[in-house]
Parts: sequence; C-alpha cells; structure tokens
Amino acid sequence: MTYFLVFLISALGFLSSAFAITITAPSSGTVWDFSTAKTIKFTSDSTDPSYISIILRNEDGSFQTKLADNVKTSSGEYTTQPDPSIPNGDDYEIQIIDSAGQLALSDVFTVEQGASDSGTTSSSSSVTSSATTTSTSAISTFKSLTSTLTSTTSTLTSPASSTSTLLTSPLSSSGMI
Repeated sequence: MTYFLVFLISALGFLSSAFAITITAPSSGTVWDFSTAKTIKFTSDSTDPSYISIILRNEDGSFQTKLADNVKTSSGEYTTQPDPSIPNGDDYEIQIIDSAGQLALSDVFTVEQGASDSGTTSSSSSVTSSATTTSTSAISTFKSLTSTLTSTTSTLTSPASSTSTLLTSPLSSSGMI
C-alpha cells in the first residue's frame, strides 16, 4: 500500500507539471474595460498542446464566454476584440483550456465599463474645440492681414503721385525745362 501511495503522489506531481502554461496578464489587481481590446499573456513550453481556447469567466462560473478558439500556444498572447456587453464585476478570471480540460487559470481581476469612454469623448470634444478656435483665429488673422495690405497699398499709392507732382513743380518753376 505504501508503494502505491508513493507512486500515486509521484504520478500526480508529474501530471501537474506536464502542462506548464502560466497566465501572466491579467494579474491580480488589474482593472479591464472591455470597450477596448485587451491582451492576455501567457507562457508555455514544448509539453503544452499546440492550440488552446481562452475563456473569460467569473469565479463561481455563473458568467462564462469564450474569447478565442485555436490560439497558437507558442504565440504567448492573445488580444481580445472589444466587447462592452461584458458586465462589471470584481471576480473575473481567464481560463485556458484544450480538448482535455483546464490548463491554466489567471489571478482574479476586475471588469469596469466606461473607464475610457468619458476620456475618449472629452478628448474628441477638446480636439474639435481646439480646431474650431484655430480655424477662427486663422480667418481673423487673414482678414487683418488683408486689411493691413489694402491700407498699405493705398498709403503707398497716394504719396507717390504727390511726390511726383512736387518734383515736376520745382523743375518747371525754375525754368530749366
């Protein structure tokens, strides 16, 4: 019986090390907003299956969605598509599986919607406002330059004809012509 227990413990130890996939991101304390793409990172070795599936779930299993199928294990990462329908919660995990079952489970992390939504709107509004101000300022500067140019042209034209008259008058009054 003792030999059987030693064998069983050794076999279980071997099986647990047979698959070496480890999820490195997300990690504990991570907050994700699924309105933007997120990258899941993992490490693996040559004993792991070539392709895996990635699942997002909460700890008690009441929510579960498959994020990806047939992900090449050697890639070491997978970037999700945005999915703002994923509900908020502080008990989410990434699960990596293959056809035989679970290979890895991430630390628990949080999903909060809207964290980047307001920033995007504000930024867009700010850019629009800035562009409008710059455009209005450019038009105002153009009008000012046009007005100055017209005024300068008018000033240059008037003294030239007046100077011309002054030069011809002294010459004709001296009798030199």
